[in-house]
Amino acid sequence: MRIRGLPLLLFIRLAWGQEDYYIKHIYEQDGVYKKMFSEEIVNGRIYDLNDDMDIEIPLGKIINGLKEGFWTDWYKNGSIKSKINWKNGQISDIGYNYKWDGTLECLINYVDKYNYTKTFYDLNGNPDGTSMEYQSGRMYHGRETKSYFHFEGIPKYKPRIYNDPKIVYYDKGKLVKTEYISKKTGELVNVSTLWKINRAFQFTLTFISKQPKVSSFVAKGCIGIMTIFSSQLI
Repeated sequence: MRIRGLPLLLFIRLAWGQEDYYIKHIYEQDGVYKKMFSEEIVNGRIYDLNDDMDIEIPLGKIINGLKEGFWTDWYKNGSIKSKINWKNGQISDIGYNYKWDGTLECLINYVDKYNYTKTFYDLNGNPDGTSMEYQSGRMYHGRETKSYFHFEGIPKYKPRIYNDPKIVYYDKGKLVKTEYISKKTGELVNVSTLWKINRAFQFTLTFISKQPKVSSFVAKGCIGIMTIFSSQLI
């Protein structure tokens, strides 16, 4: 009679011996996840909590201590940041990276977690004709946009972009070309001395914005150092 009164979902979890685990209440040991302060092997759904600790954020499942199926990372605005497929505790087959607005950035075909190929997509959700092959965790061959540095601002959690993105071209593990895109116009940048100094400031301001406790004295010092450093790049 008691079982009949249980919610169906709870009954299924009990029947299969699965639970819900807060991500900070489990740990990994030799590739196997266990419950903290216990030898219990994790078996169930894993979740995180939002900043206000009042919303559960689903991450993925662990079966017999190993990650299984798609695991999801999230932006603070609630949209998906990435999805990676796991099988028996290993990254398997395919993954997806998304932009803050929910559009697909790239599809990832995995050989393993160190060897994979990213295929990039345009704003309409179609392959844009570019890709990057990674070997041993490093860019090996292709084209990829990098350093699109941003952080999720407060209170709307909208990313703030501080420096112009750059496009890198690799051939057999060697960097053969670098281009920069204007964050304002979306067009290629004509690199100049003034632009290099401005980019150095952008990096410094990004550091300051992410470290609100840094004093104004240290901040000014960082700006001066970056300015001097940028002059050496001319």
